[in-house]
Amino acid sequence: IFMLWAGGAVSRPMNIDILCNQVDIAATLLNQLDIPHEEFSFSKNILNPTYRPFAFYAFPNGLGMISPEGNVIYDAGGKTILEQSGQNADSLLIKGKAYLQYLYHDIAKR
Repeated sequence: IFMLWAGGAVSRPMNIDILCNQVDIAATLLNQLDIPHEEFSFSKNILNPTYRPFAFYAFPNGLGMISPEGNVIYDAGGKTILEQSGQNADSLLIKGKAYLQYLYHDIAKR
């Protein structure tokens, strides 16, 4: 999915091809406008040089985790990997489960 920015947040034309989540739009755009974005705790500024690209998604009873090194799709109900690619699928699954657990923890404390 692509995104097109125009106006005050754009200093010069460029094409950026970076793996990210849709939640990263908030931190990235707000940072370009010099607006604080700390309240968006899951959003990352994809233009930050220290940004580590990944995308996480959840679906009923499952999750997916994508990185430049590979991807994994996990069915939590069946406790099976539905799809995987790359050499780090096991590591991505652990990170995906941890990310989902942290999401639930964040929701519970609100």
